[in-house]
Amino acid sequence: RPGGCAFCDIQRQGRDSRGQKLLYADETVVAFHDIAPSAECHVLVCPRQHIPTLRDLSPEHLDLVRHMEEVGQSLLAELLGADAVLFGYHRPPWNSVDHLHLHCLGGAFTPAWKQVKYVPGSWFITSDVVQAQLEQRLQRKAEVSKL
Repeated sequence: RPGGCAFCDIQRQGRDSRGQKLLYADETVVAFHDIAPSAECHVLVCPRQHIPTLRDLSPEHLDLVRHMEEVGQSLLAELLGADAVLFGYHRPPWNSVDHLHLHCLGGAFTPAWKQVKYVPGSWFITSDVVQAQLEQRLQRKAEVSKL
């Protein structure tokens, strides 16, 4: 959605809002530094397809969500080599941009109080939980189709 979505604009331009090149790009996702980092290393991975929020994911997006985390893991290892990492999404309405994006956080939170935004719970959900939920939905769909 050019002009209507900041993340669509970033992937179309090949640069983030500060003019820095994308950290990663392939046919399905792009990755770039968060403009307001909450940790020593804070990368966002978002799909090229405009998927507004977690609510818009279907079981068929499972491979995409897995790929997003794989890209994030690879980037954090390359940029930071950190063991202390966190991967997750803000739940609507606490997401800042209506374009699905995975927060990939490594190292210390800066400042430390920002970690509150990323405590799994009502406003933040980890990537592994999202994947497990999509797997369950995919399994239920397969069971229903057998009937």
